[in-house]
Amino acid sequence: MPNRIIRGDLLDSDRYNSLTHDAERLLFVELLLLADDYGLVPVNFGFLRRRTSPCTAKSLEQVTQMVSALADADLIRCYQSERGGQFAFIPRFDNRPQALKPKWPIPPAHVAQGAIESAQANSRGLHRKQWIRGNAQGMHKDVAPETETETETETEKKNLNTLSPSAVAAVDSADSLVIEKVKGPPPCPFAEIVAAYHEILPTCRRVVDLNPKRQEHMRARWRQVWAEERFDTATGVAFFRRFFQTVSRSKFLTGRTNAAPGRNPFKASLPWLMNPENFLKVIEGNYE
Repeated sequence: MPNRIIRGDLLDSDRYNSLTHDAERLLFVELLLLADDYGLVPVNFGFLRRRTSPCTAKSLEQVTQMVSALADADLIRCYQSERGGQFAFIPRFDNRPQALKPKWPIPPAHVAQGAIESAQANSRGLHRKQWIRGNAQGMHKDVAPETETETETETEKKNLNTLSPSAVAAVDSADSLVIEKVKGPPPCPFAEIVAAYHEILPTCRRVVDLNPKRQEHMRARWRQVWAEERFDTATGVAFFRRFFQTVSRSKFLTGRTNAAPGRNPFKASLPWLMNPENFLKVIEGNYE
């Protein structure tokens, strides 16, 4: 995450001061720190509960109320991605993006009102200038330094004139050279997740056969979490360890509750936990 400066003007903002509770103000500040270069940030319940201090140990209803308060003040504008994830755009973010592409899904046009496209154009221009200057300085040491009256455009033209024809052709496609490719998640480490499940939940049902259907569900949950966190393999495994630790604190999921007469206490299994609805319920704290 890039370093970010929060300006003191925030304290004089009518929108910010219209928030009723200190937890809502703190949540907004932390969203400013968590947002990508374009002012986009996930606001899914699981993400907020894990990554923001005001939402820790809060219920889904409480978190929803805080997010709604920020939206009502137009401090954030919420939207849903095509895959169903919940995100927010922070208007008046006023950041000069370094990355050419947002980290999170681009909001609908009526949400951002052209701000993302404008920021991307500025980012491409910045990268283009840096690329031109870097190549000009590296290939032509005798280029005269800029004068105090020389404009930025004139400097670019001069640098372009000193480049070789092949370098000029490369400058014309410089955007393609610096665009950051969005990589997918690392392969799901089935064995490590199963090992963590057995270690942390020894009383739950053991995994005997990890058939293709079960692998498909595990891979789907892995990709679901990665869509919010963009983790590497080690960080992803650490998330699932925390997930299983949450399960271990539930008496119901670990068979430590009294069952109905003639029935055994319920014990969660890994396939049950990887079911999308059950997975979300555990994260939301429904079984704590």
